[in-house]
Amino acid sequence: MRAASLGHYNVVKALLKVKCCPVDARNVHGKTALMLAAERDDKEGYRCAALLVSWRASINLVDDSGETPLIKAASNGNLHLVKHLLSKGARTDLVDSAGFSALRRATFEGHEDVVKILI
Repeated sequence: MRAASLGHYNVVKALLKVKCCPVDARNVHGKTALMLAAERDDKEGYRCAALLVSWRASINLVDDSGETPLIKAASNGNLHLVKHLLSKGARTDLVDSAGFSALRRATFEGHEDVVKILI
């Protein structure tokens, strides 16, 4: 999970290949590696997240705050990851514990390009 949170694509790939832990394993905050990668707003986060999705990471799981990978990506303005998650079936109707959907979070954070994709 730490490798995904740091955007270390090659490390994530190697760990997935040796099956060191389940792809949807959670940390103490209920976050999966996909969620941690989705919290990044850069190319490395996208690459790690896309890799995890290709290894069948669950895209609609929620963490302890009720956030999904889509909500995290939308909150950070990660347009490419938002598009990728939507293409893989990410649900837009889920809301976090504060009542924010991905659309509402993107709107709140001022990410107009993400808002346009989510509408």
